[in-house]
Amino acid sequence: MMNLAHRFNPNLKSIQAFALKAQKAKVKLNQNENPFDLPLEIKEKVLQKFLNEQWNRYPSPAPFELIKKLSEHHGVDSDRIVICNGSNELIYAIFLALNLKDAPVLIPQPSFYLYGKITKILGGRIIEVFLNDDFSFNVDSIAHAIVDNKPGVVGLCSPNNPGGKSLKFDDVKFLISLSDAIFIIDEAYFEFSSERSAVELLDEFSNLIVIRTMSKAFGLAGIRIGYALTSKEIADEIKKVRLPFTIDRFAELTAIEILNHLDLVKRNVNYIIEQKEWLYNELCKIDEIKVFNTETNFLLVKVDGGEVVDMLLEEGVAVRDMSSYPMMDKIFRVTVGTFEENRYFLNALKKVLTKVKAS
Repeated sequence: MMNLAHRFNPNLKSIQAFALKAQKAKVKLNQNENPFDLPLEIKEKVLQKFLNEQWNRYPSPAPFELIKKLSEHHGVDSDRIVICNGSNELIYAIFLALNLKDAPVLIPQPSFYLYGKITKILGGRIIEVFLNDDFSFNVDSIAHAIVDNKPGVVGLCSPNNPGGKSLKFDDVKFLISLSDAIFIIDEAYFEFSSERSAVELLDEFSNLIVIRTMSKAFGLAGIRIGYALTSKEIADEIKKVRLPFTIDRFAELTAIEILNHLDLVKRNVNYIIEQKEWLYNELCKIDEIKVFNTETNFLLVKVDGGEVVDMLLEEGVAVRDMSSYPMMDKIFRVTVGTFEENRYFLNALKKVLTKVKAS
C-alpha cells in the first residue's frame, strides 16, 4: 500500500468527518427540524409542475426564478442574492471566496461547528470569544476582540446554534461599525426570534453577508436551500466559487411554492414558539435538570448524572448530545416538536431521571 498522506491537505489531520448518532427514533428531536411536512396539496402542485419539466436538460446555472422571488420577498436586488444547496454549502462557498490563509477569523464560542471546521481546512486562525454563562453574547468581549485582533472575518450566528440567543439589532450594527472585516450574520433561526434582521443593514454596510435557510421555519430540510443576501461586490466573488447547477429544478419549484404560502409558514412558526414555551415551563418544574430558554426551535437541558441521551434513545426519543461543544458539558439539545412529541419526550425524560436517581 502506498502512503498517500502527503497528498492531502495537512489541515485535515485534526478534523473529523461529520457524523450523526441516532438518525431514527420513534420521536426524532435531534436535528432542529420543523415537525410539519408540507401539506399534500402543495406537494402535488409542485410535482405536477416538475412533471412538465424536461428531466434530460440541465437546470439553470443559478436558480433565477427563485432568486427573483427572494428579491421580491426581501426587497433586495437580485444581483445581491446567492443561492446554494443548503446553507452548509453556502458557508463553504463564502469561506472559499475569502482570503483565509493565516487570517484571523473571529467566532464566538460555542457556535455552529462548520465555521471553525472550514476555517481550519482553509488555514485560517480562529479567534475565540466565549458566550456568557447563560449563552447570551458578550458584546463587549466581541468588540474588544475585533479591535485587538483585527480579524478578516467575523462569524456571528444570531440566533445562535447551539447557544440559542440572539444579538440585539443595535449590537449587530455597533460591531459591524468597528471594522472592515467581512461580517457573516447567520440568521438560520431568525423566524423564531423577536429581533430585527441584519438585512436592514445591507445598504449601510457593504462588508455584510446575511445567511438564511429554508430548512427550519420553512420546513424544507430535505430540499436543501440556503441563500445569502449581501452587497453586489461580495455576491460576485461568491458566485465565482459557487458550483453551477447545484440547485435542481425540483428544489427551486418547491422553494418558490412555499414562498407563496407564507401564512402557512407563520402559522407553523407560531405553533412551534408556543410549544417551546410550554415545554420550557414544564421542564423548569423538574428539579434534577437546568433548562436554558432560546430564541430558536430548540431548548438546552443540563443533566448532572447518567447517560441520559442514550437512555432517552432507549425510550424512543432522539436528542442531540452537545457535550463536545465548549461550555456545554452534560448538556443536550432537544428540538421542539408537536405537542404529542413534546409530551412523549417529557414523559420519557422523567422516566429516565427516575432511573438515574435510583442507580
